[in-house]
Amino acid sequence: MTLFVVSGCSGGGKSTLIAELSALGYATLPEPGRRVVRSGIDPQQEPVRFAHACIAYADADLRGLKALTTTVFLDRSRIDAEEALKHLGERVPEVQLPYAREVFFAPPWPEIYVKDAERAHGFEDAVAEADRLWQGYLVRGYEVLVLPKLPLDARVQWLLDRVERVS
Repeated sequence: MTLFVVSGCSGGGKSTLIAELSALGYATLPEPGRRVVRSGIDPQQEPVRFAHACIAYADADLRGLKALTTTVFLDRSRIDAEEALKHLGERVPEVQLPYAREVFFAPPWPEIYVKDAERAHGFEDAVAEADRLWQGYLVRGYEVLVLPKLPLDARVQWLLDRVERVS
């Protein structure tokens, strides 16, 4: 099994990309953060609890994937939540993670950024988060591949072409 992470800026098109990959028949996992918000934890009011809950979802997702032998695309990863905890001054233990070395990164894209019921923070906060995530993946030794700002079908094809090259 190969786990490809799609991370990056909130509102950068990650979830739309993952949904399209799923519609095309690829194995995918939804973003932990949106699931945590739906469970009733507000990241603005309880950021540490939110990040810990994201880690719990990411860990449960990984346990649930152990029997798979296919490629899986993840909308964010445990690393995203770990970086949030570090930003909040929390200690984060080192954990060996099974992700592919190549991480696909959605850059800030103001033309498509929107707030919604599960994304209450502004674009500036999303950009700051993206900067922290970029550094967090690089420090851990991942190769960060920037997703181009293309129409969805072209963006999906670009990602699949890169996956084909590294697989």
